[in-house]
Amino acid sequence: MKINNKKSNKGGIKTKTKSILIVFLIMIIILFGIIGASIIGIIQDAPEVNPSEINELMGQTSVIYDQDGNPIENIATSEYREIVEYDKIPEYLKDAFISIEDARFYKHNGVDPRGIFRAIYDNIRAGDTISGASTIAQQLSRNMYLSSEKKLDRKIKEAYIALKLTETMGRDNVLEAYMNRVFLGQNAYGVQAASKLYFSKDVSDLTLGQAATLAGIVKSPTNLALYRSIPVSEGVDPDLDLGEI
Repeated sequence: MKINNKKSNKGGIKTKTKSILIVFLIMIIILFGIIGASIIGIIQDAPEVNPSEINELMGQTSVIYDQDGNPIENIATSEYREIVEYDKIPEYLKDAFISIEDARFYKHNGVDPRGIFRAIYDNIRAGDTISGASTIAQQLSRNMYLSSEKKLDRKIKEAYIALKLTETMGRDNVLEAYMNRVFLGQNAYGVQAASKLYFSKDVSDLTLGQAATLAGIVKSPTNLALYRSIPVSEGVDPDLDLGEI
């Protein structure tokens, strides 16, 4: 009686292959379980979000009025801000911020997977970090509840809070809060404060060109602010006659 060694070897190889695949799948399941448990733990440690308290978390400049209702003094906090309602913000200013910061704002739920993959692809091609993937909701989450530390657990919390804010507040309210919170240089926080600072007018009165200019600051408020205050300590002569320049 002859034994077919080829069939025996093939059967042994198939059995070993199946065993390796089963072990590999088990390892993947365990790995995903560990990752999932870690993510749940990070989310559970995230700050509690109460959308009704959003405005309370933003310091606002107080105004003292005289008996006739005329403003006579501003009492500023560490952040110069005047909160403005969504309907008072020009549509073209909203569109400008969305176009610059989160073009798919109305197509995702606070986190944009397509934007994440696009940013990864762009950064790999450039060999450097040239593109970010944070949505407007994520930026609001970070600015209101978290720090700017570049850590994975912070990014997970940021994404979770962004999803929660978008779900509970709706996109328009998220955009309103963001536009009242965003830093626009020269200690101006929010579009109303920046409009008053740079153009001496309410945000509702901005022209299209002024709105575009204001939105253009957001990418780099320190470098793109419309002017920069230079303290005397940096070498400016306080007795200099500006007419001589």
